[in-house]
Amino acid sequence: MGHRGTPGGSGRLETPQRDWPGPLGAQPLPWVLEPAASKAAGSLTVDHPGTDDTLTLILTLTLILTLTLTLTLTLTLTLTLTLTLTLTLTLTLTLTLILTLTLTLTLTLTLTLTLTLTLTLTLTLTLTLTLTLALALTRALTLTLTLTLTM
Repeated sequence: MGHRGTPGGSGRLETPQRDWPGPLGAQPLPWVLEPAASKAAGSLTVDHPGTDDTLTLILTLTLILTLTLTLTLTLTLTLTLTLTLTLTLTLTLTLTLILTLTLTLTLTLTLTLTLTLTLTLTLTLTLTLTLTLALALTRALTLTLTLTLTM
């Protein structure tokens, strides 16, 4: 019976039965690998003294590191939110101050304009009264002069 891949072969991979290793670079045979794998698997299950303590220490340190990182991220987020709130309040106060100053200036300008218009109106009324009195005096003088001349 031939090997797989040869004409007339069975299609199965057959393992030759020999007790010596193959040439350099050749694939190790399954009968060589199985005992080595079994020995490696067996060594993993051997109970070494201190293994549980080491694993517990590693897990504890990993937990502490995870908690520390979580706390650091929480504090960073809290600080970021605090800064955001502080900036928002600062902006709100600044805008409130700007609006207050704008309203104060608008009120001041309105009062100044009102006073100016009041003074202008007062001066206009004073001038009108002065002209009215001057006209009345002129008429009185004219009448007095006319009466004096006609007498």
